[in-house]
Amino acid sequence: HTRYIGDWSSDVCIAVAEDGLIYAMGNKAPPTGTPLSGGKVGKKTIKDPQFGTEFDLDTGAVVGKWCPGGFGFVIGKLFEPVGVPTYRVKKGGANIQVEVDVNFKENFESKYWKGILDAQGKTEGGYY
Repeated sequence: HTRYIGDWSSDVCIAVAEDGLIYAMGNKAPPTGTPLSGGKVGKKTIKDPQFGTEFDLDTGAVVGKWCPGGFGFVIGKLFEPVGVPTYRVKKGGANIQVEVDVNFKENFESKYWKGILDAQGKTEGGYY
């Protein structure tokens, strides 16, 4: 079973494995961002519904072949295998709590833009 939880700051897939354990991970399966919440959950993996890549529920790492299904054999040659982020889960009664970094997007973007030329052509963000 899977469930999607998302808002402006997060995109999380909640998965219940065959043994009943609950896992949380990023909902975007690499390389194209297909929602993992549409994937099939196995004993310890979740399968990307688009290309068939399986991700470990504990670590988010790729298990087995990268992009084995559909036209994934082409896509898989264009992109290196990459896993999905995983998050700590706490269950209390009917509630499930997922620990996510609400500043992740801001932190990612601050590192992404560092070194890219700005409109003035300076990599450090200064102006002429």
